[in-house]
Amino acid sequence: KIMSIKDYTDSFSTYLTKLREEEKFENFPRMEWRTGYHQVGCDDLPTIGFPPFISICKHMLKAVIDILGSQLFPAGYSLKTVEHYFQNTKSGKFSNYDYGSENVAKYGTQEPPIYNLSLITTLVYLTYGNNDIFVDETSVEALKKELPSVAEIYRVPHNFFNHIDFSYTYPMDENKTRCRWDLYEQIGHWLAAL
Repeated sequence: KIMSIKDYTDSFSTYLTKLREEEKFENFPRMEWRTGYHQVGCDDLPTIGFPPFISICKHMLKAVIDILGSQLFPAGYSLKTVEHYFQNTKSGKFSNYDYGSENVAKYGTQEPPIYNLSLITTLVYLTYGNNDIFVDETSVEALKKELPSVAEIYRVPHNFFNHIDFSYTYPMDENKTRCRWDLYEQIGHWLAAL
């Protein structure tokens, strides 16, 4: 069975607490490029609380660091963004950030409001891979039910296709069966015309 990020949501709160104690609020902060994958930020993570993340971090970076260099992480991401992702993963809802006791002041309700995905009218193509620790088929199907205009759901037909492959993997053969590259090309042409 492929491990899912959902398997780590409980230990993640310990990880965030440790980071707050160390006053670290960003991962991979903007900085001069450091050469080794272990220097990019994985080793800066606390060694207690959420060790699977350190392992995932090192595995992902090791796979691509020699090829992409500084283009991989030109800037970091806030830990609040990661916490928001885990809040949604744990609750099973796609909602605004949960400020806990401050929700009433922020939103006027005790619970953070759920995003109204029915307002998205743009044509949407949902794509996923079998080896993705962040997104699984159940999540994709649930998202489809919320979106009013899903054009297609596409499962990449390779068992080891994972989350990072969407950005960094090229087609394997002339039939472009790894991913729907035709869609990426259409999006590229559309963006170029703006």
